Amino acid sequence: MEIKGSCLCGAYRFSITEPMEMMSTCYCSVCRKAHGTGQATFVACSKTALQLEQGEDVVSDFKTQLGGTRNFCKNCGSNLPVDAGERFIIPAGLLDDDPGVDTVIHIFVASKAPWVHIPDGGTQHDEYPPEWLEEN
Repeated sequence: MEIKGSCLCGAYRFSITEPMEMMSTCYCSVCRKAHGTGQATFVACSKTALQLEQGEDVVSDFKTQLGGTRNFCKNCGSNLPVDAGERFIIPAGLLDDDPGVDTVIHIFVASKAPWVHIPDGGTQHDEYPPEWLEEN
């Protein structure tokens, strides 16, 4: 199995060599503003699964007011994968291939934009699911 991905300009390229752990959609204001849309969808994979093929030199970061970090391509501005401890969190829009998972978790639905409608299916959480907080 191999899933390819890249940023908009193609300077940052990667592959994922193991099955994805999950897919989630976030509705928080930070994700909305960073992605310029009503929600941001991410996939997660183990640390060993993501193989950077090129682009380490184009990665820049932004520290959010909440203490998080957003990686982005300094050429095209695409959001890039973020190291989240034991896994990488990858913006799903970077993937060129089917990740093999569907959205099963909707997070920060309490702060979603009023014009966004969440589709049926998957679990919804007002913030992070409790099990995610237990992991960290």
